[in-house]
Amino acid sequence: MRNLVRATIVTCLLSTTSALPAQPIQLDFFGEQVYAAQFYWCFDTSGSIGSSGQLTPLKAELIAALQQLTPAHRFGMVQFSSGFQKFSPVSLQAGPQSIQNAIAWVNTVTTGGASCAGSGLVATLEVANGSLPFPSPRLIFVSDGGMNCPGAATEVPQATNANWQQIPIDVFHIGNTPLFATGLQALASANGGNYYYIGQLPTHFLRADPTEDGNITVADAIFLLQYVFGTQLSSCTPALDVDGDGAIDVSDAIELVQYLFVQGPPPPAPFPVCGPGSAAEYCHSYSGCP
Repeated sequence: MRNLVRATIVTCLLSTTSALPAQPIQLDFFGEQVYAAQFYWCFDTSGSIGSSGQLTPLKAELIAALQQLTPAHRFGMVQFSSGFQKFSPVSLQAGPQSIQNAIAWVNTVTTGGASCAGSGLVATLEVANGSLPFPSPRLIFVSDGGMNCPGAATEVPQATNANWQQIPIDVFHIGNTPLFATGLQALASANGGNYYYIGQLPTHFLRADPTEDGNITVADAIFLLQYVFGTQLSSCTPALDVDGDGAIDVSDAIELVQYLFVQGPPPPAPFPVCGPGSAAEYCHSYSGCP
């Protein structure tokens, strides 16, 4: 009798959940439109994503995408490097609490290790394939393309074989690595998806923070002067351009000291929080943003 009750409850739950209205949307992701009602992200968190400054803008794009979902949608997320980690072992309805939890999870992501895309893709497909009968799924794969695990040549067939629902896989190729395009294009082509070369993402930084510690202090002015006189190096020169005029010189240090001590004007954006600079500003890497 108890088993019959349990079976009845499960049947009711499945019936109720699968009856939720499916509303496919045009989700904006890296400026491209992805049409689906279920969205499953599989994204690269290998060491090269961190060293090239791609992690912060990738997080921002993922969060912006999550915020476009409603309870009429389902989603899942998996990050991969040498291994993988699922946000949830199952597909979730995109209710407010699930989205809030997913955003918090994305914000904790760090980078390191190799780029083992095959295991990450299979894990993402497990989440998607285990979802309740719900239409219009799509897998969104994000990587810089440097698949460098043993057996990398088998990763596309491995993912394709695991994709028994034939879920379209859209590939977003980020970073300045177009030489890796062939494998990523093959992944999209074999799974009915689209390939997008996004290129180098704008590295987020905080203007006037050349010490990259997230705080604006006199130490930043000292660092700036040391850079001007050739005794310091920087991997994010726009952070030194305090007045945002495109030139880094003594006037930037003066502007910063005036801001700190005599209520001078604040630096232009990105300030007082991290963000992307102008199209002409490029950081190789910057470690001061969360």
